[in-house]
Amino acid sequence: MFSEKFKEFIKNNYLLVLSFFFMYVAPLIMLVILACEGKTEKIKMELWGAVLGAILIVVYLGRFKKWVHDKKEFEKHEQLKVPVWLRLISLLITLIGFTVLFLILSTIKDMFDEIIIYSIACCVSVVIANLFLIADSKKRVAHKISRN
Repeated sequence: MFSEKFKEFIKNNYLLVLSFFFMYVAPLIMLVILACEGKTEKIKMELWGAVLGAILIVVYLGRFKKWVHDKKEFEKHEQLKVPVWLRLISLLITLIGFTVLFLILSTIKDMFDEIIIYSIACCVSVVIANLFLIADSKKRVAHKISRN
């Protein structure tokens, strides 16, 4: 039962699946290859640190920063001042952001040629993904909607 539904899904959506692969999975695989094939151990660690740090900033620190901002606004209205501990947390968030920026920039400086090749490969991969999306849109038939 599951196998038949899966086969039917793949048959109807194989272009979308290929597009998803080339749009999201292939660049991640290429990034892992780039990080594993770094010139030195130091550059590999910087690249992994930059990637993980960027994810950390986007996912966790973004939400945490919003919480700190909301808390500061609340404290301003309640006490007419912002507590020192909130200012220290804001400072810590800023320092983490600059540390990640430093790692990214130093990695780019050390691995510029590899990053250019990675960027071109990602561009080609995304173009291929969009071509699959175009082919899928061309292949699909619009459904008729009946209104009562």
